[in-house]
Amino acid sequence: MKREHPKADDEFPPLTRREVAELERRVADTMDPRRYVIVSSFLPNFSLFYCPPDGIFVMNEIPETALFKRKAEALAVARVLERRRRKRARGLQVIQVKKTKRAVRIFEEVHVDGRTWKPKLRRR
Repeated sequence: MKREHPKADDEFPPLTRREVAELERRVADTMDPRRYVIVSSFLPNFSLFYCPPDGIFVMNEIPETALFKRKAEALAVARVLERRRRKRARGLQVIQVKKTKRAVRIFEEVHVDGRTWKPKLRRR
């Protein structure tokens, strides 16, 4: 005796235009390689990147766990960290990076005391 399985069309109603648009937006969002990191840079060869799960700063390397998908989230975490830091410490900045298959590529420059540079990362 064979069981009849319901067809997919019978089981689920068709998606509305709004639902299709939301799905397309979410897929495009996941495919976007832009990410944001919190950086405290002292010199071009000496930058610290904040890693939220561990609560530590990593020197000259951006681990996968340090990447934020949304800039607003990275700015909010940076503001909280700024309140905890000493008054004389240099400020934290949020910069845009691009996640690639092998590494992370930095797109924005860091601004410190009127000078600007792109932080240099350690080669693996």
